[in-house]
Amino acid sequence: MSERGKAPRAKRARLKMPLWLGALVLAGCAVWTGCKALPPNAPPSSSAAPARAFAASPQSGAPPQAASRVPLPQEVDGYPVMARLVIGSVGLELPVIAELSDAALKTAPCLYAGPSSPQDAGNIVIVGHNYNSDTHFGRLGELEAGAAVQLTDRAGELYEYEVYAMETIAPDDIDALEDYEGESGLALITCTADGRNRLLVKCRLAGDAQ
Repeated sequence: MSERGKAPRAKRARLKMPLWLGALVLAGCAVWTGCKALPPNAPPSSSAAPARAFAASPQSGAPPQAASRVPLPQEVDGYPVMARLVIGSVGLELPVIAELSDAALKTAPCLYAGPSSPQDAGNIVIVGHNYNSDTHFGRLGELEAGAAVQLTDRAGELYEYEVYAMETIAPDDIDALEDYEGESGLALITCTADGRNRLLVKCRLAGDAQ
């Protein structure tokens, strides 16, 4: 990893919550009760459904022109939306909620740390449940290096990423989120199958290969 790819310590200030609370989330406490098991009051796996999909946006290799942008709705189920996440190879198309809470995670993946827009430098970290029904982030483990990941911001601007690494990290390994390639990275996190560790999918903007 080059110096450009190692986020400076100053980026810790971008975390959206205190580090102690972040460690609590990654450690598998209340927010992670849905990993490979449903939340206590949730319906059976067969009825667990992902958040509603958005209307399809242009799928070109570059951001669409302003005239063809598809703005995101302001919210989903009462939670503010920051982006649309699409991973075609595993059939994923979900909103990304701009705030993290146990209740919000039951609706859709949430922003955990980093900037709220791909336009800004930093590592966007998104967390989601790993349900038995394969909804939300239940199929992230099927991804491989080179898989395409798309993120559309609130203005309808499309950003193309590619997976370059998949790692298993400890629940409290906050430092792993500080290590990314390029000026703007994307990290997706969910539980491993046994719920003891976390799967970290690291993505970089297409064309930013080292």
